[in-house]
Amino acid sequence: MVKKPLSVIILIALLLILAACSPQSSGNLPPPNIEIWIRQDIDGIARFSTDIIRAEVLSSKEERVDVILSDTNSLVKRHNVYDLKVIEVFKGDSEAGDIVKAMQDIESVNNQNNVTLNIGSNLVFFLRSFESDGFGHLPMAFEGGLQGVYWVPSKHADLLADGIETAYLADSSVSDIVLTAFDLYSEITLTIRDLMQIAGVDSAGHG
Repeated sequence: MVKKPLSVIILIALLLILAACSPQSSGNLPPPNIEIWIRQDIDGIARFSTDIIRAEVLSSKEERVDVILSDTNSLVKRHNVYDLKVIEVFKGDSEAGDIVKAMQDIESVNNQNNVTLNIGSNLVFFLRSFESDGFGHLPMAFEGGLQGVYWVPSKHADLLADGIETAYLADSSVSDIVLTAFDLYSEITLTIRDLMQIAGVDSAGHG
């Protein structure tokens, strides 16, 4: 009769130790499976993005990604994983010419399951890295789903061909150009002025 309570105590102690040793996120960012990233404005998207870049889509493939990576709680979801070649950097540590990986959760309604990015597309991406939260081995994620992806309207492609920042510094009148949201249901507007403010650049060339 004495051994039973003792064994229960030992079992509880072991469970507490296991819980303490389980991998935990070191920061305040939610793990990549959280689907509450829908933002109300471009400032919200920018604030939670660790990297904002203009990049070319080099490749795309579907992968099943374990997005929690806990000993006791693991969720595998389908993602499109893209290789992106950086053209311009508006936020983050990337440099032009870098190749970065980004993943699109294709099981989330917010990502419009049937929408994928075409190879060769030149787009502006608001991305979230999970490196500081212990998920550095994962590709970055689109902040806000497809809310975080924009393209230059074709009628402005030539004007901005040498770079959005270059065009803005040469002629600040381009600041009112609206970049088209990839998420057709998004009501968030992104102008070049917004992007330059996020990047900390003004028309006089002072960053």
